[in-house]
Amino acid sequence: MNIHKKTLILFSMIAVLLVFTSILFIKNSEAIDVTENEFPIVNVENQTFIYDGTAKQASVSIIPFGLSYTVTYNGNTKLPTEVGIYQVVVRVNTAGYNKTISGYTLKIVPANSNVLGAEKFTFTLPLKVGSKGNEVKELQSLIISLGYNDVDVVDGKFGLKTKSAVIKFQLANGLKGDGIVGILTRSILNK
Repeated sequence: MNIHKKTLILFSMIAVLLVFTSILFIKNSEAIDVTENEFPIVNVENQTFIYDGTAKQASVSIIPFGLSYTVTYNGNTKLPTEVGIYQVVVRVNTAGYNKTISGYTLKIVPANSNVLGAEKFTFTLPLKVGSKGNEVKELQSLIISLGYNDVDVVDGKFGLKTKSAVIKFQLANGLKGDGIVGILTRSILNK
């Protein structure tokens, strides 16, 4: 048998094998609704960035590639630029592929704990809901850097989210959780 005949037989066998494999795949895939059960595969990661004033974007990968999707940060499609914790939601919106992924965060933390320029900030004022100003900004920055995710933006306004984070901080440090930054809470913050 010459080389050309052997090659022709080999290619014929490969062609038969490919046809047989394709038939098996088509038969087996009829029982599986791939678009609803397995695809798209969406991968999102929790991420933390150091504040530098630039917009930050969540790392998202989707299989199959090329599907249209939107990413929101606390419900907004605008990329975040400020210190804060942002809830990331990814929505795949291509016909036949619909999926929403949530439960991930993008954090932008202060570059250091001296947001207002002091080497180490010292808390001196009593703070509670309704307090405003630089000391509240320092408190919010510190709370975010310590991982208390209730506060999602450093705005210098002591609201309900800041109070909730302060309560968690107080309880974690053996204090009464009243949400007011008084003498005992300040002493722990200033350590």
